[in-house]
Amino acid sequence: MTIVHSLIDFVDSSENRRWLWDDGIQAYVRKGWHVLACELRPTLDLANVQVQPAYQRSGRLRELLLAMEAQDRYHWLYVENVLSGRLGSILNKHGWVRIIVGSDDRVPSYYKRLR
Repeated sequence: MTIVHSLIDFVDSSENRRWLWDDGIQAYVRKGWHVLACELRPTLDLANVQVQPAYQRSGRLRELLLAMEAQDRYHWLYVENVLSGRLGSILNKHGWVRIIVGSDDRVPSYYKRLR
């Protein structure tokens, strides 16, 4: 099962969290709640993602992010604790909003409203 199919299966399931795997990528996703735009919102979270060096810049992560945007159950997406400046730049470029949770502005999170 591809990571996109695994994500769709997770969104449609009663599970609250799951590890997803595919060639060169693994991701931990959750159904969460975050205060965004001054209100508590249900979110689809990308809490952890690792792309193996041989697969970096291959589009695997972009494919996962597009699948998150394509699902229709959650109107708010959340990417937690972005440690990679490159990923932060990509998220900004595609309309994600950078937020600081806690006191360390070196580790931002990002959210996106879909509808």
